[in-house]
Amino acid sequence: MRLFIASVFVLGLLFTMLFALVATFFFVIGTIPWYFLLGITILINFLMWLLGPYISDWIFRFFYKLRWIEIDGLEKMDKGAADFVRDVCKRNNINVPRIGFIDDDNPTSFTYGSGAFNARIVITQGLFTYLDHEEVKSVLAHELGHVVHRDFIVLTIASVFVQLFYELYRIGIHSSSGRSGGSGKKKGSAGVALAIVGYVFYIIGNYIVLYLSRIREYYADEFAAQETRNPNALSSALIKIAYGIIKNPEKRHQQHLLKSTRSQNIFDFKIAKRIGLAYANVTASQDWRPVEGALLYDRYNPWSAISELSSTHPMTGKRIARLSLLAPKYRKKPLFDFEALYGKYKVDRSRLYKNFGRDMMFLFIPSILMLVLPVTYLMVTTLFLTQFSFDVVWHTISMLGTGIIGYGVGHLIKTLYSFSTASGFPQTNVAEMMGDIYTSPVRGKPGTMRGKIIGRGIAGFIFSEDMMFQDNTGLIYLNYEGLIPGISNLIFSLTKIKRLEHTKVKIEGWFVRSVYQMFHLDTIHVEGGVIKSRVRFLSMIGSFLIIILGFIVFVWGMMILSSQGMLDTPFLFLS
Repeated sequence: MRLFIASVFVLGLLFTMLFALVATFFFVIGTIPWYFLLGITILINFLMWLLGPYISDWIFRFFYKLRWIEIDGLEKMDKGAADFVRDVCKRNNINVPRIGFIDDDNPTSFTYGSGAFNARIVITQGLFTYLDHEEVKSVLAHELGHVVHRDFIVLTIASVFVQLFYELYRIGIHSSSGRSGGSGKKKGSAGVALAIVGYVFYIIGNYIVLYLSRIREYYADEFAAQETRNPNALSSALIKIAYGIIKNPEKRHQQHLLKSTRSQNIFDFKIAKRIGLAYANVTASQDWRPVEGALLYDRYNPWSAISELSSTHPMTGKRIARLSLLAPKYRKKPLFDFEALYGKYKVDRSRLYKNFGRDMMFLFIPSILMLVLPVTYLMVTTLFLTQFSFDVVWHTISMLGTGIIGYGVGHLIKTLYSFSTASGFPQTNVAEMMGDIYTSPVRGKPGTMRGKIIGRGIAGFIFSEDMMFQDNTGLIYLNYEGLIPGISNLIFSLTKIKRLEHTKVKIEGWFVRSVYQMFHLDTIHVEGGVIKSRVRFLSMIGSFLIIILGFIVFVWGMMILSSQGMLDTPFLFLS
């Protein structure tokens, strides 16, 4: 019932926005030939909803070698899973979906169709490689949840509304471009209003559809917990799926399958690295701190909510937290007890939000100074004007220069904040870094670690200058940047990484956590020498170049103004 109410609310909100926009427009300008464009949009989407599954069938067969094994084929692979699917379908009064199989090591599953009557569930070999029997059942139950809840229909309708908002934006642009006097002027003004509001609704609508998609993922998870009576199975499946995805980075052609089915997959591949890498550390050291830290970050850190806004799926930590709450209902001990973890790590919510506020300030300080400095320039230079009229063009150029300077100064400040060396590089390790829930994508956490380089960041890709580092507590990606962007990285990847592999090193740099964890290198200490990475230096150089560019533009504008007698001293020296 809650899922139904959430869906009706979102669709009702989208319809209300659409109706208000259309009604306002036609009240002002009267009837125009709008119905054809809107009608054809609705018709095309209806046909795509109806015929889309058959088109997708062809695409997956052609590009990804999909073959239909049906329920009998699944039975040969896992009889218990096949019997489970039949039972779930019978209990929920739906047809057994078509079962497709792709021989791909990436563990994933996805569902598509027009409705319960022609639903398809596609699974990959990776599920059987990384998941046990109960986990496979939980993944299938999750996909069946989408079928039972008619998610295809709801999300298709929501997407149509978003497309209609964009079409109305285009109608407004077209109407405003031909305005003239009289009623034409009135029509043009209404067109401008329609275009602005339509585009705003289009942007908002996209985020609303993403929100609806995340809500429906939660309820598919809940359905899986209900049908398997074991929420822990899906929780562990989500972690292992993420791990399986990062285990296959060298097979780049396989990434296309994850990208093309991102919104349909059980897991958004874009957020897989964070949890997957954390679990890889557990398999290496049996230290659960990286996974616990990653889950708590997803659940409590405000930066997680920002990352989630553009995601089709909820953050993994939030999904597992909800599943953990369901475990007692089925007499199961939660796989992760978030209340216990909250106390174990002494989570300080006020510190999280304080750090978030400070990070946001430094993140936007380049944009803030880019706006503040031109306004300050305008206020100051008016004090030196010799006459009330002034050359708008050259003042605008000078203001542009101050804006560029402001952005450069702000970028420099942000760089010094993000890659701070004030406290040096204290000794730490991978587990400690990845277990820290207070880390962020803006301010790097400085540290020194000892271990060895075990390979490239993208295994098998010889042009990858990034590396994988391992100490006795886990694994982490290293980001290297050479002095000359692009060229230095290529040379490093071709000449040095091979020699560094399996070599003991001491590294210094900054740990950041965004979509996935990364350690930005400052220095690599190896036997017989030191290798410098220029992450911080290049960012500072970029800032100075922007400042210099802004100063040139500013001086150019001021010289012209001074030569035309528009400014009194002290600007006359510029001429």
